[in-house]
Amino acid sequence: PNGVKGFFSTTFANNPAQRKEVNYSIRDIGLNRINELFENYKIYFSSFIVKAAEPNSELIMHQDMTLVNEDIYTGMNIWCPLIDLDNKNGAIEILPKSHRIYKTYRGSSLPDIYDGLQEEVKKYMHPLYLKAGEAVIFDQSIIHYSPPNLSTEERPVINTFIAHRESTIQICYRDKENNPDKVEIFQQEDNFLEEYENFGSNIFAKPSIGKSLGFIDYDCPYLTKKKLDTLYGKKSVFQKWFPFLKSIHNF
Repeated sequence: PNGVKGFFSTTFANNPAQRKEVNYSIRDIGLNRINELFENYKIYFSSFIVKAAEPNSELIMHQDMTLVNEDIYTGMNIWCPLIDLDNKNGAIEILPKSHRIYKTYRGSSLPDIYDGLQEEVKKYMHPLYLKAGEAVIFDQSIIHYSPPNLSTEERPVINTFIAHRESTIQICYRDKENNPDKVEIFQQEDNFLEEYENFGSNIFAKPSIGKSLGFIDYDCPYLTKKKLDTLYGKKSVFQKWFPFLKSIHNF
């Protein structure tokens, strides 16, 4: 209510009661429309994502953390701005089909597939200038980014995370010092994003809650400039997919 500085998401607020209130308030408003678009789904969490009108409001390039068993299920974001987006106020940008390049495990303790190549990747990203109330629905593993909000008003967004109704929350952690070639999987309760308190303090720490399901061998794949140019250059095999960017739903 008092505004934000830089970039802020209620996901990272160290206040579980506030996260819960925001979560259920947003999902109650959007439920009817979501029911029209999806079957056999479960809503895990809804949040506000706000950019202040200032240069330090950039959100770095990222893929969302692994939240479900992606061998079976897909975590999806329903991302809906509450104001019209343009080239000044920090519109979301995505790299089309990038969720299909490599199978990945993702989290703050893990490297990113585009490490060292961020500026090259940005050249191929596509901004989505949605209108207030429109939504883009995307796989959580797609590479996305948003530049700073250089307008004169805050840029508020609501985001809702859904997955198949039989899915469960599973997050991953890598012990870089002692076990760098393995990823440990932790089973969590469905209210994990409401209750977990390390988001706003120490996101790099080993999860303090949840049940370990054991370790998986993992050698993080990395994009190269050659592969990036092959996939997204002028003769790219992905070019035919770009028109989907115009297929946005009125939320």
